Amino acid sequence: MATKTARNQRLYAGATVAVPISRGHGFKLSMPPDMLEDTEFGATFKTYRPGLSDFKVTLNKWYDDAAYVLEDAARNRTLLKFYSYADFAASGDYWAWEGYVALSDQGGAIGAMLDETYEITASSVVTRIHP
Repeated sequence: MATKTARNQRLYAGATVAVPISRGHGFKLSMPPDMLEDTEFGATFKTYRPGLSDFKVTLNKWYDDAAYVLEDAARNRTLLKFYSYADFAASGDYWAWEGYVALSDQGGAIGAMLDETYEITASSVVTRIHP
């Protein structure tokens, strides 16, 4: 097993047919569990047990005036299908889920590229396919 660079990451999204999301330049996936406190009387330190996990993706991309899949989904609150590849050359290694999109911010400084940040939250079971 080799380490990978983020250069070959791909995110596909769509309501019926998933298409590649263009102009991406940053992608983070997180699955933090709720940590439920179960400390009992007389304990010196708090103790916890993992509860339900959350599944969220943060995507940074350059604005593209010809690609509106995510922007339209955020505005219309459309449920999309997502497929995320850490390395597109390894096509049998990916995440698959359905979820909703929120446009967190869009903008940029003078002299910089127009940037967008999207938050994607799973609304169904998340599937992890790996070799």
